[in-house]
Amino acid sequence: MKKTITLVVVAAVALMPIMARATPFEVNFTFGGGCSIFGHPPVPQVNGFDYCFTEVALDSSVLGDGVTISSLEASVFGDNNGDVINFDWEIYLGASSFGLPEGQFLDTLIDPITGYARTASTIFHPVIGERFDTNDYTFAVSHNFGTDTSSASPYLSAIRSAFTSPIDTTDGLYAQMFFWTADNRNSNITFGDVTLTVRGEIENPTSVPEPGTLALLAIGLFGMALSRRRKRQA
Repeated sequence: MKKTITLVVVAAVALMPIMARATPFEVNFTFGGGCSIFGHPPVPQVNGFDYCFTEVALDSSVLGDGVTISSLEASVFGDNNGDVINFDWEIYLGASSFGLPEGQFLDTLIDPITGYARTASTIFHPVIGERFDTNDYTFAVSHNFGTDTSSASPYLSAIRSAFTSPIDTTDGLYAQMFFWTADNRNSNITFGDVTLTVRGEIENPTSVPEPGTLALLAIGLFGMALSRRRKRQA
């Protein structure tokens, strides 16, 4: 019986650190297209802005405590109807919705810079372009939060924000984007479907048994082994 006890205890002790290890994840979001941006001349703050917020997307597979985002990458095809490529691309991730609207705004006088509060736990906000260019592109951006490195195609003008903090999720991981421009030199782009890939780790996934549960399992296994031994002896 000592051998049986030893095997059960060793198995439980060996499995506990494995179960406590962070679990990596990779999730993909797709946002519907049809979004357009334009800063109406001569002064968009007076003449109006065209910009859009995507719908809020949810991936319910990212569940647990200590969810950290390690990297993200996104891409979208842009039909360039203007003379200048210059727009802001904001990406939000978090444990709940962000209190932002959804959909297309046309001729709005709500300033995209001062008119909205950004409260997400993870934000990546690059600026694309500031180039005179009439070509269409598949625009792409990426950021690695571990190395604090970014990339963008075809042009990266600036990084306005790039930060992340751990979160606890009960519903899953939420995501949303904001496309806008305040350029009055005919920066006019219509975007198609947007894809977003997010990678990270979950320190304590809710789908994985806690160490206490594992200990109970070990006790149960021991009880089963002891019962079988007594039956054989009888």
